[in-house]
Amino acid sequence: MANHRPAAFLQSQGISARRVLLALWVCSLVLSLAVPMLTRSPTADLSGLHTDHLRHAHAAWVFLHRGFDVYRLPFGEAVKGVPFAHPYPAWEHVPSANPVGTFLFFLPAAAIGQWVPMSDATYARLGICLLVIVAHLALLAMGRALGKPGWAELLVLITAWLLLLRAALQGFYDPAWLGCTAMALAALRSKRPAAALLWVCAAALLNYRAVVAAPLGALAAWELFQQARASHQRPPWPLFAAAAVATLTVTTFVWVLPYASAFSQMPPLLFSHDDAGIAVVLGLSIAVAAWCAYGADRLVVATVLVTCALALIDPRYWWHGSVLLVAPLAVGAYRPAARPALCWVALVAWVWLVQKTVWGGMPNSLFRELASALQS
Repeated sequence: MANHRPAAFLQSQGISARRVLLALWVCSLVLSLAVPMLTRSPTADLSGLHTDHLRHAHAAWVFLHRGFDVYRLPFGEAVKGVPFAHPYPAWEHVPSANPVGTFLFFLPAAAIGQWVPMSDATYARLGICLLVIVAHLALLAMGRALGKPGWAELLVLITAWLLLLRAALQGFYDPAWLGCTAMALAALRSKRPAAALLWVCAAALLNYRAVVAAPLGALAAWELFQQARASHQRPPWPLFAAAAVATLTVTTFVWVLPYASAFSQMPPLLFSHDDAGIAVVLGLSIAVAAWCAYGADRLVVATVLVTCALALIDPRYWWHGSVLLVAPLAVGAYRPAARPALCWVALVAWVWLVQKTVWGGMPNSLFRELASALQS
């Protein structure tokens, strides 16, 4: 009897699933890089509304000159006296609201824009193209975190592709910290807790929503501490690096916290009087966490619960929903899961439903926005 399973058929033809995925990845990268060249948006994003790729690059240049004043002063004040070739001081009434690593991430784009003569439209397209490349690198990292590709892992990767590419094409850099988190999970899967902890530090330096990787960071730190104690050695330096990163990130967060209400035009679910939405998110998250306690391990359970807590208190901007990807990526990273495929299916369903309930829209909104941008 012929075997109709896709993986078996590919192997019978001498084609590995990884090669097929790599070919699809290359096609996606090439086609995605063409999108900002074809859209007529003045800021090169799909909707013509989002400007994070421009503002963060501007903030990175200002940070070089004003240091931590970008956290203490509204952006409109911090930029005074700092010339920049492509200024975009949006949200002038609030300070920068991202960890220090954001400035390092956007500094190459800012430097190119400052030193290489180009139009504002070209500069905007450059910013989107860089984010598209980062999104595809993050997808590679997620493939490493998931391990050997199968049908359930493919569901996770398709969902990740939709969320990451939509964010990148709209000018958001969330794929960067998610890629770092995926690398941390891949390192944990290969029993390298020091590398895992350092990748978690990188994620924390890029985005405050990387708090969902706190269980992963704590687990990696505990593993390192146990190894040092067993060998009667001093605590390894990544533990001190993690402490320094945590201190710096919390400090900058506290500096901008008084401006929290000015940032959010979309109140968190917990304060929106949407009792049905709160019940759905809590019920789904508890059910999925309970299932993962049976089919996976405590790392996945803790990640689901921390993500649920963030979903209740986070501003409800759609691109924030990509934080949900961390939980399915964590399956099997610490210990082999007893029911990995069933956990991935449950977690993918959880990602789509919580994305819709909390942050609005769906991952497949990418296709509608692409069609609208390319037809306009």
